[in-house]
Amino acid sequence: MGVRDLGGGVWGWMAGAYAGKFITHFVCHGAIFIIGGCTGPAAPATIAALELTFLPTIEAASTVVALTCGIVGGVATGPV
Repeated sequence: MGVRDLGGGVWGWMAGAYAGKFITHFVCHGAIFIIGGCTGPAAPATIAALELTFLPTIEAASTVVALTCGIVGGVATGPV
């Protein structure tokens, strides 16, 4: 019997990590687009400013969510 560790299912880990990262970016950048669109003619400048301001935070959050979802996916699909 093999050793079971966190992330036992490689495909589950990858699927969870990619899904978590994608969903985080989709929600955050979508919110920026919607909020920026509410500013009328200033929308392009507002969206650019919000993207530049929040991009490092969004990337950090997406990494944490990707790791968490990856572990969950790996454990759920790993050996028992």
